[in-house]
Amino acid sequence: MLGKIESSEAAAAACNMLCARGTYITCCNRPGEALYGCACKCAPPGGKDCVVHYADGSTSKC
Repeated sequence: MLGKIESSEAAAAACNMLCARGTYITCCNRPGEALYGCACKCAPPGGKDCVVHYADGSTSKC
């Protein structure tokens, strides 16, 4: 259990770091919202079909 706590703390720390300007996340069940985050692990809990949109125009499906 300890390893799981440490990894979730590391994920939270990574999601709180400053993202490159223009990077955001969208999710199908949150229409019209550009959510803060730089990686799939930063997608909101319960987010469906989320995509990370990077500043260079590329994307990554979560």
